[in-house]
Amino acid sequence: MVHYLRGAAHLVEKPVAMAPGLIGASPELSDRDFFCFCQLVHQHAGIHLTTQKKELMRARLTKILRERGLKNFREYYEKVVADSSGAELTCLLDAISTNQTAFWREHKHFQYLADVNMPWKVKVYTYTTPEEEQIFDNFKDARDEAE
Repeated sequence: MVHYLRGAAHLVEKPVAMAPGLIGASPELSDRDFFCFCQLVHQHAGIHLTTQKKELMRARLTKILRERGLKNFREYYEKVVADSSGAELTCLLDAISTNQTAFWREHKHFQYLADVNMPWKVKVYTYTTPEEEQIFDNFKDARDEAE
């Protein structure tokens, strides 16, 4: 049986083989497996996950199990550890981390840089979007206030 996973709007749907045990069901993430993943994530990314994040991890990693045709989280953990290329570790970290893009959006971020007196010069050659223009304006304002 082939199922389709929906990605972002710009991605084309692609067939993904599903593990028979995962069709319509989600495997249990044992405390042992959760702890193993937590150690791995902390060791390689410095991210500390509490037990409150167990359900989040289960939900996000279930997608990977389905894509890889794996039946349980232990199989995936062993696959990550055995992969010497680091590609599976990267997939794991991408899946469980939440990207934060709020920095560089507010004036206080630039004010902080000005306050700590960073020993650097900023060269701006061009900006192509209003957002980039706003970032540059925020930096200039913070620099001017520091002088």
